[in-house]
Amino acid sequence: MRQVIVQGAAVHTRGIEAGKDYAWHVKAGDMILLDKAILFHRQVLRDIGGETPRLMVLVEQKRIGFLIGDMATSRQDHGKRTIYDTLYLELDEKYIPVIFKAIAILLLCTHDKYQHHEAYFVEYAEKLFCEELDNERFIARLIKMPTAGKQPEIDLKTLILGKWALYSDETNQERCARFLTDYAKHYINNFCFISTGRVSLEKYQLIAEQVEECLLLTLSSEVKTEIDLNKKTLKKAFKLDKLTNLKDLIKFSR
Repeated sequence: MRQVIVQGAAVHTRGIEAGKDYAWHVKAGDMILLDKAILFHRQVLRDIGGETPRLMVLVEQKRIGFLIGDMATSRQDHGKRTIYDTLYLELDEKYIPVIFKAIAILLLCTHDKYQHHEAYFVEYAEKLFCEELDNERFIARLIKMPTAGKQPEIDLKTLILGKWALYSDETNQERCARFLTDYAKHYINNFCFISTGRVSLEKYQLIAEQVEECLLLTLSSEVKTEIDLNKKTLKKAFKLDKLTNLKDLIKFSR
């Protein structure tokens, strides 16, 4: 495990009382990317079906944001249902190699090992929630990130920087882990990685339009293996252009 300094933290959860529904009940510290993280969480990570890790990384404005979601807590709401936490952390860009490595480890580890790591992050999130921290009371604090785990296969098809949506099977998870491991020591900016469940290609296209590069794992049946979202955008624009020209032609002919 490697200790890193957190500049700010947020927790999406709910209270045990009726009426205290799911929301970002903790927003504390110095955070630049939180609004975008909350937007992406709402669009493609919250209330999504499918058994895959719920992970996100944002790199922008000399910061890196780390999100791990759908973590079961020991608390239950008034209806005796398990309460789930989502934890968002924001750090200085110098920790990009550590966070990229941690995401790669979480993608590749066994179910039991993932639960072990998740329990640590849940404990951290629950502590923040119970302390009811705000900006005035939050000070930069330490958290540990996993640094040791399975290494990605080196013989898989290499991913390059761009805008990619990939089907979230074992092979593509390994490819993403290798990408994150390879790029951990390179300069990278305005980048997003997301691992989620059954999210439509249309929703992922919205994410891709808001960043320069992205790597997006999904269980959507629309994605057989991988889709270059840059090409999809160009095709959509070409079709719209053709449609506009056709409308102009019809209008002119009248």
